[in-house]
Amino acid sequence: MHPPQPSIFVSVASFCDPLLLHTVRDGAAKAEHPGRICWAVVDQHPESRQEALREVLGGSTMRYLHLHPLHSRGCSWARSLVATLFQGEDHVLQIDSHTCFEPGWDLELLRQLAELRLRCAKPVISIYPHGFEWVNGQAVTNPPGDPEEVLVFQSVPEARLSDDQLSLMFRAVGTAAAEPVEGFHLAGGFLFADGAFIHEVPYDPRLYFHGDEQSLALRAYTHGWTIFHPRKIPLYHHYKPAGQAHDTQHWNPQWESARDFSQSQLTQAAHERLRDLVDGRGDLGVYGLGAQRTLQSFAAASGIDYAQRRLRPPIGPVGDADPQSAVVHVVELNPHHPRPYVFTDCARNLVEQLRSSGLRSVHTVNAIPAEGQMLVLGWSPQWLDDHRAHLDPQRTILFNSEPFDSSERIGGLDRLEAMRPWLVADIHEANLRLMRDRWGDEHRAMGLQIAPQPTLGQRVADRPDPWVDVVMVGSSSPRRSQALKDLQDAGLTVRHIEGAYGEELMPWLQRARLMVHVHHGQGRQFPLLRMLRPVAMGLPVVCESSLCEAPHDWSSSGMVFCERQDLVARCQALLADERQRMATAAACRAYAQALGIGWRWGVPTEPRGIAPQGWPGR
Repeated sequence: MHPPQPSIFVSVASFCDPLLLHTVRDGAAKAEHPGRICWAVVDQHPESRQEALREVLGGSTMRYLHLHPLHSRGCSWARSLVATLFQGEDHVLQIDSHTCFEPGWDLELLRQLAELRLRCAKPVISIYPHGFEWVNGQAVTNPPGDPEEVLVFQSVPEARLSDDQLSLMFRAVGTAAAEPVEGFHLAGGFLFADGAFIHEVPYDPRLYFHGDEQSLALRAYTHGWTIFHPRKIPLYHHYKPAGQAHDTQHWNPQWESARDFSQSQLTQAAHERLRDLVDGRGDLGVYGLGAQRTLQSFAAASGIDYAQRRLRPPIGPVGDADPQSAVVHVVELNPHHPRPYVFTDCARNLVEQLRSSGLRSVHTVNAIPAEGQMLVLGWSPQWLDDHRAHLDPQRTILFNSEPFDSSERIGGLDRLEAMRPWLVADIHEANLRLMRDRWGDEHRAMGLQIAPQPTLGQRVADRPDPWVDVVMVGSSSPRRSQALKDLQDAGLTVRHIEGAYGEELMPWLQRARLMVHVHHGQGRQFPLLRMLRPVAMGLPVVCESSLCEAPHDWSSSGMVFCERQDLVARCQALLADERQRMATAAACRAYAQALGIGWRWGVPTEPRGIAPQGWPGR
C-alpha cells in the first residue's frame, strides 16, 4: 500500500483579476493528485466568484473569502488573510492569481523539495517564473530558451539603499548551473515550502506592495530557512507591461478615489514598517526577525547591508574549486554577474597566465575566499572600507590599472591613498614611481606584466567572413564620435560597441576586419586591458599613439600606432592589403606569446629578489 501524497495549501490573493478562474482551473486540471490540494482564495472583487470557482475545481478542495475592493488594504494584507485559511497542510505554494501550470506540477515541486532537504533542513523554492501571454482566451507560455540555465535574483543596477529608500527592485537573471542555486531573495508570486513556513514566517499585513518580498526573505533567513532558485519551474506568470495602469492594480483610480485611505499613506506606513524590521525599532512579534541567523550574516552572504544602507558584492563560497587547493584566487568584483563586465577578460586572462607559470589559480567572482592569496580586480576605496574586517593584508593584493598621472584618472588621489596599506599589483611604471616617491620604503607595490592568452577567445581565422570593416569599442566621447564620422565619410562600414564585455563582445570582434582604438579624451595611456581579447583572437588593431612603458611597451609589437589625423589612412591601407592585415595580427600574437607573467617590486632599478615566475609572499 502506497503512503498518501502530501497535501498542498495553494495560497492565492486576487485583486479584480479576470485570470483567477483560469489559474484555479489550470492548476486543478494539471495536478497529478488534485484531491490532495486545497485552493485558498481571497478574492477582492465587486462580486463573489465562489460558485464559478467551485465549478472548475474538479476534485480539489477550496476555502474562499470574498472582499469588496474598496475594503482591501493591499497585497501583503490580502496574503496575510489567506494564511488564516491554513489548516495544517503539509506544504504551502504561494502564487499570483495569473498563473498557469505544467502537467504534474505538484509532484515536480514535491520532488524538488525532497532533494533540497538533503542539503538543508528548511528549504524554500522561489524565483520569478518564466512568463505566459494571454492570446485569444488561451495561455501561451514562454519557456526558457536554455534548459541548463537557472534564473537567479539580482537587484536592478540602479538599486540604492537609504533611510528614505529601503525597498529594492529585483530581476531574475539566467545563469548556467548544474543544480538549484542558493539565494537571498524570494518571489511572492511563486514560493513553495513546508507548511510550517506559514507559522514561522507569516505575511506582515502592515506592509503594502514594494518591500514585502524583502521582509519575507529577511525573516525567512533569520528563522533558518534557506532559499533556492530551481533548475525547473513548473509554472508560469502573466507579466503586465511596465508603466501601464491596470484594473487589477490596487491603486487603480476608480478604487483609490472612493476609499478613506490612499496608496501614499499605505506606502509610507509600509516603509516605516520595513525600517522597524531592519533597524530593530520596537517589538514586531511574529512579524519580526528570527534568532537563528543575524542581519550581519545576511549582509555578508547576500551583499545587501541594511544596517549600513549599502549594496556590495557578497562574501560567499568560492564555488569553482576547493579553496585550500588553490594558491591564487583572481577575485573579480562584478556588479552585473553573471554577465561579463569591465574586468572579466582581465581576470580570466590572469588566471590562464598564472596557470601557465606553474601556479594553481581560480577565477572567483564576488566572493572573498577563506584560504589562499587573492588578487582583487574592480575594488574601490568604499569596498575596502566595507570589507576590511574580512581581508587579510598578508594575502590580499589590489590590482590597479588606472594611471594616476592622467587628467582622466578614476578615483584620483583618494584611490591612491586607499592603496597605501595594501600590497598592490600595478601595470603602470609611472604609478610605481609615484608610489615610491610618495611613500618611500613603506610602499608595497610591484609591477605586474600581463600578456594576452590565446585561450581568451576563438581565433579570427576560424570565424565566417567578416562584414564590418572597422569596430570601435568603448564609451562615447567627442573624440571617438569624430573619428567614427571620419571613417564613415571615407566609405568604411563601422560599428561602435558600448557596454559589451567578454563573450558578449566577441561576436562583434569576429565580424570585423580590424579594430580601432581612439583615446576617450586627452589621456594617452596604452589601453592594455582592452587589447587582451582582440590580440588573443588575432584581430588586427589600429591604435591611436599611446604612452607605452615597460613592461607593456607594445610599440614594437607589430600593432599599428598612428596619430589621430592619420587614422583613416592607416585603416584604409590595412583594409586594402589582407596579407599585411593578417601579418600585423600575427605579429601581435607572437609578441604576446613571448611575454611571461612577471612581478617586480618597485621599479626595475630596485628589484627586491622576487623571481619573475614566482608569486610574491611577505
